[in-house]
Amino acid sequence: MLEVTQAADTRQIHMSYRRLILANHPDKHSTGTDGQKRAAIEATKKITTAWEILRDEIFRRAFDQGGHGAVHSAMKASFVYDPDPPNDDEEEDN
Repeated sequence: MLEVTQAADTRQIHMSYRRLILANHPDKHSTGTDGQKRAAIEATKKITTAWEILRDEIFRRAFDQGGHGAVHSAMKASFVYDPDPPNDDEEEDN
């Protein structure tokens, strides 16, 4: 999506992101048809998602090893999960 090679460094990824986001920004297509506007919005979402994955070293490594499924697993693992969250509705024993 960002038109970079797997060996691209952070700077190259950033420059490609900026170029593509500017070219596909919905404001540039404000005078176009509804279809062009929707396409620009969807392209911007995809470019931003790709940028968010590739700018993070852990997510990028996961993507390189296993694609989108591996990124999703890495994202889930990066959040702290509390299987027994506190319940504010329960009364405390005094």
